[in-house]
Amino acid sequence: MIIGRSIGDVRLGQHEADLRAQYGPPSTVKSVKLGKERVRRLLYRAHRDVHAQLPADSLSVSLNVMHAEPAMHWLDQYSFDVEKGTVTGRVDSGPSEAFLKIAVALGGEEALDLAERFAAGHPSERMRLTAFDALAGQCSDVAARDNLWARAEAGSSRLVAMEAGLRRAELAKRTAAALRNHGQVDRTGVVNMVLGQPGDGLDFAYSGDLCQPGLLERVRDEQGPFDTILALDFLEHLADPWAMVARLHGLLKAGGRLIVSVPNVRYFAVSCGLLFGNRWSYQQEGILDRTHLRFFVRDTAVALATSSGMVVEQVAANVPARRLTRYLHALTGGHAESLLAQQYLVRVRNT
Repeated sequence: MIIGRSIGDVRLGQHEADLRAQYGPPSTVKSVKLGKERVRRLLYRAHRDVHAQLPADSLSVSLNVMHAEPAMHWLDQYSFDVEKGTVTGRVDSGPSEAFLKIAVALGGEEALDLAERFAAGHPSERMRLTAFDALAGQCSDVAARDNLWARAEAGSSRLVAMEAGLRRAELAKRTAAALRNHGQVDRTGVVNMVLGQPGDGLDFAYSGDLCQPGLLERVRDEQGPFDTILALDFLEHLADPWAMVARLHGLLKAGGRLIVSVPNVRYFAVSCGLLFGNRWSYQQEGILDRTHLRFFVRDTAVALATSSGMVVEQVAANVPARRLTRYLHALTGGHAESLLAQQYLVRVRNT
């Protein structure tokens, strides 16, 4: 038997010192006597340590003894691939998640509105992710699902944003495979800051600092030129996105298309705070993400996409599907779109 005692996110040195004296250093197994039996126990700190539990030679019982209090957040438990150092999944789930998914699947404005509110601001990250999953199941096509996960990636916690990025990557792979199977594209690939691997619908993958000279040019020489390039949700993180658009322009074939997405800084949650509350506070995520260096509205998003001489084909606004937002959008005949859109997508063509 292994007793793992989690005492919350321990950060006070004296408390941790007391626990170390009683249980030993974190992740160190200590043999103790419990009644007539000898058991092994270890201390691991919530949100800080990961313990690997090996299969037992015979019948074994594992207990997790956790500190709890009435106002504490939900405790999530995850499984890990220790060798790769990656999270492989969550091992706990609750009835609230299942009820929300069932309610949204059954349909109805109230269920969709509840899911939108949960996705926007539920205190539990896993409930926010569940809400986005439920909403994604109601999207009519791949583009709508990608827009939804783009919103999650831009406006949620780091954990939800990371999961949303994985969902978008999986959608891209499936879309690439579907387009290839239908004979609409010959080859697909990705260039990213993180290491990518060909396969799963991708023909090539490159990683590295996109702003450094040489990487994109090497991709063009080895794989290009290209019919379509997607530049989604990263230009706002660059000091000079106009220079990046010009470099991407150089990777396109004649008649090739570049699709750009950037957040809308005129979104009412941002502009109202500035106009009425004298607030412009950077945040950990969302439109005012601390890592955003450039900000755009509709006209400047179009100006960015066309800055190297390409021609606009389409501009689309990503308006959240909340009930109030839909009512305001319909009531104003679309004239309030610039305040309701969280994001703009611009498609331009190389002439």
